[in-house]
Amino acid sequence: MFRQGLRRRELLRQINSIIVCDVKSANRKHVEIRDCGGPAGRRVYAAEEKLSEGTVVTFYPGTHYPAVPIWATCMDSGGAILSGLSERLQDKTMDDSYLLTLIDAGGAIDGFPCKDRGKNDVEEDAFCSLPLSLMCGHLMNHPNPGELANMDVLDFLWHDIFLEQQSDYKEAVAARRIPNALSSGLWVIDPSNGERHETDGSSVAGSPALAGVGMVTTRDVMPGEELLLDYKLQSPHPPWYTPVS
Repeated sequence: MFRQGLRRRELLRQINSIIVCDVKSANRKHVEIRDCGGPAGRRVYAAEEKLSEGTVVTFYPGTHYPAVPIWATCMDSGGAILSGLSERLQDKTMDDSYLLTLIDAGGAIDGFPCKDRGKNDVEEDAFCSLPLSLMCGHLMNHPNPGELANMDVLDFLWHDIFLEQQSDYKEAVAARRIPNALSSGLWVIDPSNGERHETDGSSVAGSPALAGVGMVTTRDVMPGEELLLDYKLQSPHPPWYTPVS
């Protein structure tokens, strides 16, 4: 619902303001994170002020696995294309419910490595300096049966946030304000000759661009209300999951 036109541009401006203009004032406690125990663990709630529809509340942190490039799909002979993302999907030690597919930017962001951020027994995050309240999208729960989501995702490329402010982009990276990182290692194996193409974890020339995700309210949310995101998981579904009707 946020993919085109003026609505999208306004949301991208919100993201620019959060990351570039004033991180301190942007950390206005839109959300409160509570450890509720049980299988769901930590949950995310609206804090003391009402959140208006169309508010970028927080980001979805994690590793960006870029999409298979067009040149590889054009050369494909019909078989499965091996990529960093396909390798990640085969790793059964990871929880796929943290894997967020990117419709516009391509690929997916994996929030599983971030699942313990902010816990008392976890050291301060050396990767990103944003407070947990600004990178807790991966902690939002799927609605229970009969409930509806009140959050949606807006995926984008980080360099699009800084089109006219490349110096600000470099400053944001240097200040560790970007809550995502490009995957290191395999990007794609060329189906025509078996050549392995890799990323080094940075968006340099010839590498895929780094993507991000903003978590956006789909309606007004009252103080104390839990923020819920429709996970839209593919079948077969885990036992706890009920598709949102």
